Formats: sequence, C-alpha cells, structure tokens
Amino acid sequence: MTVDPSTSVSLLIRLQDGENPRAQEDWNRFVALYTPLLVMWMRRRRVQEADVADLVQSIFVKLHQALPKLQIDPSRRFRGYLFTTSVNAYRDFLSKQKKQPLSIQELENAVATAQSDSSLFEEEHRDFLLRAAFDAMKDLLSERDWEICHRSYVKEESLVDIAQALGLTMNQVYLARSRGIKKVKEQLQDLLD
Repeated sequence: MTVDPSTSVSLLIRLQDGENPRAQEDWNRFVALYTPLLVMWMRRRRVQEADVADLVQSIFVKLHQALPKLQIDPSRRFRGYLFTTSVNAYRDFLSKQKKQPLSIQELENAVATAQSDSSLFEEEHRDFLLRAAFDAMKDLLSERDWEICHRSYVKEESLVDIAQALGLTMNQVYLARSRGIKKVKEQLQDLLD
C-alpha cells in the first residue's frame, strides 16, 4: 500500500512495527485523525446515526488487520486505500442490511456511486485536514496571532488590510503569521513529514 503526504510515512511505519513501544499511542492518534472524516463520509451516505459508529469501527478493524502487510510507498496516496476500504465496508453494510447479497444492479450502483464519491472524498479529506490544522492553531496561538492567521489563510485578507484593521505594523502581522505556521507544523508533524 501507499501513502499520501497528509498521512505520515513515519506514523504508518510505526503502526506496522510490532516492537513499537508507542504502538497504542500511535494507533489512537491514527484513529483520532481519521474518525471524523469517516463519520462525515458515512453521514453523507445517509447511514443512520446508530450505525455510523459500527461502520467506522469495522473500517478501523480492517485497516488494523491490513497494516502489517501494507507496502509503504511515499510517492503514492494512503487516502485512496482508505477510501477503497470505506467503500467496501459500506457495500458490506448494505448487503447485511438486506440480509441477502446485493444484486448485480445494486453492486453496479454502489460502484458507480463510489466512483463519483471518490473526488468528493478527496475534497472532504483535504478540507478535513485544513480544519484540523486551524483547530490546532487556535489552541496553540494567542488570540491575536490566531486572528491574524485566520484572516490571512481562511478569509484570504491581505497582510496590509490585517495590519490596518488591527492597528499593527506589517512586521508584527508577518511575524505572528510565521509563528502560527511554525507552531502548527510542529504540532502536526506526523501529518506533514
């Protein structure tokens, strides 16, 4: 299997290492990272709330079983594998809901839906990681530095406009924004290496 830049190669390698003393901590980090994305995707599939947690858990069980055998290739994307695993779990869920195997037509419909969902999944994954980064940034920065980063990166305001609105010099705004990015990169190192 392969990896994308937003899923750390080092995190996946540590998850594969049977001797890793931080295995539980790393698994918890992995689960915490991907649970919100998988929950969001299952909700978009209109899975009933009572079934979402079970479906997400089944995806993690499959991932946990598959991780020792995955071939890590830093030039490829892990989220494609995650998406395929999610689609298969969803298809299995639909089949179990009916208490009988899906018909050929239902399988074709599920595959067609999954293919159209692939680009949506990519967008949701990217948006999810951006939200996680900005949430982390809010906890790591002073209120003023957070506002500067939020206005710069989310609202896409110019540094000149931010400086004028907050009564700061351009240098203060630039330094605050630089501090913000540095802290987020440090905090989310496993996602960025």
